[in-house]
Amino acid sequence: MNWTGIIIGAAVFLSIGICHPITIKLEYYFGRKGWWGFNSFPAFVG
Repeated sequence: MNWTGIIIGAAVFLSIGICHPITIKLEYYFGRKGWWGFNSFPAFVG
């Protein structure tokens, strides 16, 4: 059985679960001013 898809799916699920509360708090405290950090983050990773 190929476990790669299950592992990738679990990693994505965990990363969304961890980052979602951070996004909600950032938007609550700073409004849309903090979106540049989330929009530019993939440029640093990829």
